[in-house]
Amino acid sequence: STEGKKMDNTISGMTAVLVKAIAALTGIEESKVDRDASFMAMEIDSLDAMKLFNDLQKATGARINPIIMFECHTINDLVAYVNDNVLLPSHAS
Repeated sequence: STEGKKMDNTISGMTAVLVKAIAALTGIEESKVDRDASFMAMEIDSLDAMKLFNDLQKATGARINPIIMFECHTINDLVAYVNDNVLLPSHAS
């Protein structure tokens, strides 16, 4: 449950969630996770991608289409997409 957890829908907040998750999955130090490297280059497979997706969805509280994980190839691409296409439109309503 997300009760009591503060949602962080900022670019830096979403980036931090993904960096932490990738570090846990790959063993790469958080400070060395390249935000512009492709998920494939970091050896993130489809199962790992779904874990990242779930972490991001929990962190933001947003409904994100899982197909996005396969269309966005880097942390920065994914965060920008979610910010521009999921979060901003929901704040506009």
